[in-house]
Amino acid sequence: MTPGNFTHGLTGVNLQIDAATTYAIWLSIVTACLVMVISRLIHGGISKLRHLCNLKTDEVQQAYWARNGSNIWPWLKKHLVYAPLTTKRHNRNFQVARLNMGTLPSRFHTLLLTLYILSNVAYCCFLNYKSCNKTAILAELRGRTGHLAFVNMMPLIIFAGRNNTLIPLLRVSFDTFNIFHRWIGRLVAVEALAHTFAWMAVKDIADKWSSRESGVMSALHDSPFLAWGLVSLFAMVVICVQASSAVRHLAYETFLHLHQVLAIIAFLGAGIHGHKGSLPLTKYIYVTIGLWFLERIIRWSQIIYRNFGLSSSTRVTVEALPEACR
Repeated sequence: MTPGNFTHGLTGVNLQIDAATTYAIWLSIVTACLVMVISRLIHGGISKLRHLCNLKTDEVQQAYWARNGSNIWPWLKKHLVYAPLTTKRHNRNFQVARLNMGTLPSRFHTLLLTLYILSNVAYCCFLNYKSCNKTAILAELRGRTGHLAFVNMMPLIIFAGRNNTLIPLLRVSFDTFNIFHRWIGRLVAVEALAHTFAWMAVKDIADKWSSRESGVMSALHDSPFLAWGLVSLFAMVVICVQASSAVRHLAYETFLHLHQVLAIIAFLGAGIHGHKGSLPLTKYIYVTIGLWFLERIIRWSQIIYRNFGLSSSTRVTVEALPEACR
């Protein structure tokens, strides 16, 4: 098989391993959610038991609940669950050269993010290195990184919504899900870049093997399938730049609306890219876009319901503070 066969389609892509990585990613997310639900149920049960036991007890008996039965949980809360990553509190901004670089996640959040990112790296590196064909390995890497980028788009959108049902279910704040949203978004952009570079490497090898000049640019120009993938990649890269804390804090409303427009372009580009290439995971893009529109509809419905009525509507008075006028 010539190197040119690995530049398009699913040639060289291991669909079985790709499907296994999909199950592994969702299994890890569901497992984390189940552990959180169980811990919340245990904590709520202990609180209810403490409340019932203290209804008819004196101060001496109530002192029983003031002491920890074990040092394990207090140690975990002090050094892992509530501990900052370094000496800086995780909900405070840190600066580099007077530039706001955002907030650091806590140690527990960092542990979860590290495990998730390393698992994606491991999935990308799980290739058939026994193959003597270099282009076959690169084609498998191209398929794996593109596959993972598609799969990670769904939790990326779920964690971004303020109407996320996991917030009340797990009793986890929106800020925490926002941290996960940002890092998964960066992960998707990196996987999309690796997907593109892997294809470019195979294309370059194929053109050299066939004694032709590099046709990367011409292929991007002539193929709508590749062009829409490039549009999606460009939107993701721009999102990573404009979503940085230093840029985001300059004009948040501008960032927010531009972020939404770029996200739509990225998802539509990825959807058309998958549709024109008849990729098996295109359905994930359609579901992701559907979830995003559903969250938008719910949010606007709540705004209309809470602020507009038959007899009256919400009114607000905007007044600039004296010290804000510069």
